[in-house]
Amino acid sequence: MNFNIFDIFNQQMQKGQEKKQYKKFQPKKIPLENLPGIGRHTPKALAKYGITTINQFAQFEEAEVVALLGKSGAKLLGTAKAYQNHQHLSLA
Repeated sequence: MNFNIFDIFNQQMQKGQEKKQYKKFQPKKIPLENLPGIGRHTPKALAKYGITTINQFAQFEEAEVVALLGKSGAKLLGTAKAYQNHQHLSLA
């Protein structure tokens, strides 16, 4: 049987056992500048397209990133996806 911690919180709130409001989980909005190996100019180039966080960057496909940043972009994308996966796993 699988239990979701947010379902448990919601059940407690409905029963009146818990008065606090729990926010739904949202990934942290970590700036691209914090991504290891990204350099100084890449965040500025991606910001022109509205990409300012690691999670936004990690949503793209490799071909799209290579078209924007070249071969080095693929490596950065792998790092961003690994970071994103680690962020979700650390909350489980």
